Amino acid sequence: MREKRKDQTKRLMQSLVLWILGGVYFFISPLWGQSELMFQFSPNGEIYEVLHKGKGKIRLTIVLMSEGFCAKKIEKFKKDSKTISDKILSAPIFAPYRDRIAIYRVNVVSMDSGIDKSRHENTADTAFGVYYWKERNNILCRYPKRIQYVLSRIPGKGKKIGLVVTNFAEFCGISLGNDGILVPCHNLKGEISIHEMGHAVFCLGDEYGGNGRKWPGDEPFHANLSAEGNPKKVKWSRIIPSAVEGGLRYNYGIWHAEQFCRMKNSLMPACSVCRKEIQYYFGPLPSAAPELTFLSPSNGKEFKAGEKVVIRWKTAHLQKGGYVTLSYRRDVKIPPSKETIYRYKPKWIPLKRSPSGEKAREDQKVWTFPKIKSDHTDLYLHYRDKKGQLLATAMISLQRKKEILLSFLDLPRGTVFYQGGFKLINWKEENVPSYGKIVLSFQEGEKEEVLYKGNPAKRRVVKSKITHWGINNYGWYIPSRKVKYGRLVLYCYDGKKVLAQTRVAVGIGSFEEPPRERMAKKGKKRPAAAGLGFLRKLRKMRKEK
Repeated sequence: MREKRKDQTKRLMQSLVLWILGGVYFFISPLWGQSELMFQFSPNGEIYEVLHKGKGKIRLTIVLMSEGFCAKKIEKFKKDSKTISDKILSAPIFAPYRDRIAIYRVNVVSMDSGIDKSRHENTADTAFGVYYWKERNNILCRYPKRIQYVLSRIPGKGKKIGLVVTNFAEFCGISLGNDGILVPCHNLKGEISIHEMGHAVFCLGDEYGGNGRKWPGDEPFHANLSAEGNPKKVKWSRIIPSAVEGGLRYNYGIWHAEQFCRMKNSLMPACSVCRKEIQYYFGPLPSAAPELTFLSPSNGKEFKAGEKVVIRWKTAHLQKGGYVTLSYRRDVKIPPSKETIYRYKPKWIPLKRSPSGEKAREDQKVWTFPKIKSDHTDLYLHYRDKKGQLLATAMISLQRKKEILLSFLDLPRGTVFYQGGFKLINWKEENVPSYGKIVLSFQEGEKEEVLYKGNPAKRRVVKSKITHWGINNYGWYIPSRKVKYGRLVLYCYDGKKVLAQTRVAVGIGSFEEPPRERMAKKGKKRPAAAGLGFLRKLRKMRKEK
């Protein structure tokens, strides 16, 4: 008994010592790395520079820090930080609250340039120890407490968030909660930063799936996600009564509000639920703040290239001397390259008054949907004052209507089949809807013989982010009746009309007397084949050679 008591007391003492050491580590670890961090001081002698000061009550302070930039590369970080700052302040969800946001820049100098390319490596001597985790295609941090130490030296008000810009060019990014945000030096670093700020600042969850599993938990705490799939009972039903399945990387059992949102795709505008949550965080806007709102078309609507689009929008509380610009982005894969559609100075006689008596105006513009390579384009409304400062903005995303394409594979025009033979016919299907039916038929004059009728190819291959295609086939036994020529027709229909079709002319000849074939070489004609005898002679000639 005494030995057991001695063992128990030893375990208690060991656990007490570990608890004390853990507490000491918790309070002292934020100061670790203080002597190891090197800063490039600003002209005023501080470690930070003010990129945007804000006005009035500051609710959010963003601190941009460099990671993996040596002293020679720090100028590149300054350009990247300015790009991210401008992107955040001009984003439609942050532009109305730019006076309540402060942005600082801290030039943290690393000994080495770049970061570790694997979590098993620890060779790059950088300030925060950021490394690339290839298996998860993301970046992580070894010393997050150093981010908190840098934040403690910034005099900002409101919630402080550290945005670490890493010297790494892959498309990735992660939110570490209160510890900060890690973003790469990618062309879309501004869009990635805004998406990750939705996690770290506003506690919004990812709205995309991917693992093919069902959500195992209860109601999530995120404002934009719910385990309730009924649009009338979901927690955002008062804002918008809709529910789309998918979220937090789960495909089933969890729902988000709208099909298109920035928390699902960093290039999309924020949905109404996310905008409401951001508005709740920053507080109501002043009654005289400029407002821009798209009335039509709706967000996510599909259009064909060359189709006429009627764009209607509403403006309110605009200052005299400013101007409104309507523009679109042609290609979302490159840094923003916006093309202006319409620019004007608003007339100051209101066309319409709201019930509260506030002056408002509605305008419209007819625009031709452009030919674009990407699957969608973004429409922007910007309002700037006399000095060119951005005061208000709005954005919607329009989808490109994908064309259905059907094409035969290895089946050129004029291909000859022989009676009683067998031929495997392959074809390619692109962007065929799930409700469409594929029909393969052989037409001889006015007669039509249906060879195959079924659903689109089940094995669908993602060729790119734009086109989804699949390959299907059918084994055709060529009829033995006397038919000289005909055509194979492949079409897709939805039960009422043909959506797309393709055809190819083919010939059918007797196996004993094949039809005369023309040779392309030297423009000479090939003599008629003599059936099996010709094939035997040809084999003998090859053997002799």
